[in-house]
Amino acid sequence: MEKMEKYLMKHPKANQLSAEGKPNESRTNDLNLRRLSAALKLAGPIQTLYINCPKTDDVTDVGLGSISYRIRTLTSLKSLGINLSGFEKRNDRRFIRISDEGISHLGKALRHLTSLRSLCLNFKFCYELSDTALDCIGQALKRMILLESFDLNMNQFLDGISEEGLKNLSQGFKNLVNLKSLSLKFKRSQASTDKGLAYLGQGVRNLVSLKRIHLKFSWCENIGDKGLGSLSEALEKLTCLEMIHLNFKRWNWISDRGIKRLGQALKTRGKLLKDVRLNFDLCEKVTSTGIKSIGQALDGMNCLENLKIEFEVM
Repeated sequence: MEKMEKYLMKHPKANQLSAEGKPNESRTNDLNLRRLSAALKLAGPIQTLYINCPKTDDVTDVGLGSISYRIRTLTSLKSLGINLSGFEKRNDRRFIRISDEGISHLGKALRHLTSLRSLCLNFKFCYELSDTALDCIGQALKRMILLESFDLNMNQFLDGISEEGLKNLSQGFKNLVNLKSLSLKFKRSQASTDKGLAYLGQGVRNLVSLKRIHLKFSWCENIGDKGLGSLSEALEKLTCLEMIHLNFKRWNWISDRGIKRLGQALKTRGKLLKDVRLNFDLCEKVTSTGIKSIGQALDGMNCLENLKIEFEVM
């Protein structure tokens, strides 16, 4: 990141920038983000910006606020990626100290980027986030009517995020009529309940142009057949779907009944499906009967090029 200012002085018309932070870099990351913010002043009409600071231990709301202040001025951006993933072990005390305040700064900046086509946000292991963070992101999405790709990773132990947070995020999908690719990861999240999946289904139904969907809600022990049914019903409404990747690993309450309902949704969308990947590992109530129902639903799909079903009993 320190070289960014020199680079922009030499290449003021650069329209693609990538800022990389080193893993384990100590006590410099907020400073690096402030330097990057200052360097972006020199930039012309940037179309692509990727900020990568994985596994760093001194990124806070201050640093995110600083770069967000600059991002809001980059109204020509077409593609934005921000990776602020933290450390896996909470007792390390080395997880990124990003809270709802930092996401609020970012959300306000994102509202200015109405020309954005691609948005990728990685807040894995940012343990201090709550429903408010998802609401900030959802509010920003409502203005991104040109967005074609959205990837959000809030994977792992987010105790402060509930089904209401998933509702807030999903409400942001209402105007995303041009979205073609959606990826959401909420491993071990309290948001992952039958009601949370119902909220997500309501939002997904609005994505009339969606071609690719990747949902990872693994190790979510509060989702059962009802939640999977809500999601299946939403998938049936998406007439352009070509790719479905669903990770249901360790959903303790889904059974063959829920799997059969999903199979019906896949059969409905079978004419265009090219890529299907399903993970049912460690789902205690799913048996080979349920898996066979998926196979029967997919039988005869001439467009299908890739199929992967993971199923391992405990």
